[in-house]
Amino acid sequence: LAAGNAIGVILLVGVVLGTFFLFWSILARFRSVVRDKALAFGLHSIRSHVPFFVVMTTLFLLIIFAPSLVERVVRVVIPQIWYSAQSNAWYDRIFSVLGFIFYSYALAGVIAVALAYVKDGTRSFRSFLVKPMRYLHFLIANVLYTIGLIIGSVLLLFPAAWFGAKFFFWPYIILEGDVPFWEAFKRSATMTRGAKKELFLFWYLTVAITFLGIIILGIGYLIAFPVVMLASAYVYREMSKPKTRDS
Repeated sequence: LAAGNAIGVILLVGVVLGTFFLFWSILARFRSVVRDKALAFGLHSIRSHVPFFVVMTTLFLLIIFAPSLVERVVRVVIPQIWYSAQSNAWYDRIFSVLGFIFYSYALAGVIAVALAYVKDGTRSFRSFLVKPMRYLHFLIANVLYTIGLIIGSVLLLFPAAWFGAKFFFWPYIILEGDVPFWEAFKRSATMTRGAKKELFLFWYLTVAITFLGIIILGIGYLIAFPVVMLASAYVYREMSKPKTRDS
């Protein structure tokens, strides 16, 4: 049994690494100055400020797993509530909703920190504290964006990829511009016009980097995640500059 599990893990790691390097080779045929600079910026920033970004990622993880921790505490401290709630559908729904709310706030905080750092090198956890109304618009936009991705995935991969690329920058626009979610979607659609293929390839690369970080004993995630967030914020900064891009 142990040998079988070991073989399964080795095969899984092999598939992930193989997929990563295959996709990397495909990306090499579609070179992008912005993408290359973004990743280089993310890596250099992490090397220069490892403690700050590791703490930031740890804070992100603590927030998104907070509802699960609360659920475990309830299970241990008040088992009567736990066992009676297990038979009720509302219990799981409550913690699912709480999980998404906490995740959205943590994501908003990390993006805000990344935006501040890319803008002028600011490293402050105060940026993590997103204003209530700004977060409300962020949360609503995240719900709509997630629903859109799910619907697109059910239809086929292409609609999801097109939708994800078109509205790729809505989080950054809300957090930086302090605009309502519908305006953020509108501005993102304008910014990404003619650049959807490049943004999809960039997004796919960031997913590959994140998974690569996870399979390295999970520790690699503490480095891979901030690299991805900084690189994404860098791409947003570059594409939000007033300039003419080829369609």
